[in-house]
Amino acid sequence: MKYKAGDFVKIKTWKEMEEEFGLITTAINCPGKYIFTPCKETELNRLFPDRIVKIISIEKDFYKIKGKWGNNWSWNDTMIKRIATDPKEKILSRFDILDIR
Repeated sequence: MKYKAGDFVKIKTWKEMEEEFGLITTAINCPGKYIFTPCKETELNRLFPDRIVKIISIEKDFYKIKGKWGNNWSWNDTMIKRIATDPKEKILSRFDILDIR
């Protein structure tokens, strides 16, 4: 596990995960038996448009991040792009906004 509870991390985009892991029907099959669904992507973009989230706890092989209605989401290292240097980090590049890198 690369990160610790309290860290702010940036989640990879749908496009990045799709290119790295591929699709199974309409979801992304991430390593470690994790499925990234369009519903999860929609909620992530709505609640965290900058894709920066706070890790609230660490389990055996995944991180828990606070989601909608108090639900916790499970994420693993392969789904996280990097640590966010500042929890208020803003997207400054139009390439990040358009996800066209």
